[in-house]
Parts: sequence; structure tokens; C-alpha cells
Amino acid sequence: MRFSAASVVLASAVFNESRCPLPHEIQAADLADRFDLYGNYPGMYYELAFHDVLQFVCPKVSCVNTNKTLQKYTDGQEYVNEAWGLKCLGHDYPQVLLNNVTDTPGHFEAFVDAGKLGKLTGLLGNVIFPNTVIDFVPGDAGWTVEFQCVEIPVLGVVYTGINYYSKNTTEEAFQDMDAAAKRAGIDFYFTRPFGPTLRRVPQDDCPFDSVIV
Repeated sequence: MRFSAASVVLASAVFNESRCPLPHEIQAADLADRFDLYGNYPGMYYELAFHDVLQFVCPKVSCVNTNKTLQKYTDGQEYVNEAWGLKCLGHDYPQVLLNNVTDTPGHFEAFVDAGKLGKLTGLLGNVIFPNTVIDFVPGDAGWTVEFQCVEIPVLGVVYTGINYYSKNTTEEAFQDMDAAAKRAGIDFYFTRPFGPTLRRVPQDDCPFDSVIV
């Protein structure tokens, strides 16, 4: 059985290097009705493919996964905590990613402490990393396609990231997510000449007990 999501988006973005598209320009038209932050969105996902302008850092990535849980800060602000990790050349690199919930369904904001960026501190300030769910399918065999884009005045778009997260590791799930990314138009970022491409992520021989294959 194939899991299909919306076939249209609310508005067509004009993709370029000067500005990031807005959430409503790239999200599936009925995503706000289907996205279930409190129910089916949390859970364990396996990254089947990604695009990242920093991907050259690791020549061989495998076993990328993220466990998303909904939590709250002491001030009541909700956020999605991601216990995220990958293998680079066989070595584990776990991280924790924090995504603040916003009023836009499926749109989150993460922050980077500019004090940790060395010489870039004065240029970037406290950078907000928007993370937008492009399309989403609920359930134990569901998936989420997510897009990050950062722009800085004068410089334009300085970072883009795309994640194909699925609750199973089938080729069918990859093809469905890839179709959703192309419907949204964000394949612009991984089909440009000389730019970072979309990289498939091997999930073989990974220490996961609950992978559905």
C-alpha cells in the first residue's frame, strides 16, 4: 500500500538564492488539517535521504535517525526535542536538536548560539534556523519531509537543508517523500548545477530494533 499526501501546495514559490520561501509557499495545501503535532508526528524516524550544504563534512554517512518528542520549557513554550544521530565513517555522532513550536502548523524555529560560531559571531548574531514540514503522512508507516533555510541580509540564502524522515526504511517510502519534495518545488535546491545533491542514507547494519523493512 502506498502512502500518498496532498498533490498541490498552497502557493508556488519563486525559488532563488536571495530569499527563503515562506512556509505557505511550500507546504502541501491541506497540511494544516493533516499535521498532528500531539499525536502522530512524535516518534522514531529514519532518514532515507538528505540535502545539506554542509554535507561535504562527512564523505560517508549512514544510520541517520531521530526520535522526536514534544516537550515544554519552564515558561510553557513547547518544543520538539530530537534525539538525533548519524554514523560518519562508522563512528557515532549523537546530537540533540531543539525546535520551538510556532503558530504555523508544521513550522518550527531552532536557535544557534552565535557565541559558539567563532569569527562568524558578528556577522550572524543569534541565528534562527526555521524548520518547515513540507508534507506529512501519519501512522506507524508514515513520514515527514522537512526543509530548513536561512537567509542573511545582503548575503541572501546561506544555508539549506532537506530531510526525508520515515518511520520505515522501504524504497516505497523514499519515492513518496521524493515526490512530495518535487511537488513543493524544493528539489530546486538539490538539482542545481555544481550544488550539493540529494544523498541517500544507507540504513543497513544499523543498531535499530524497530526498523520496518
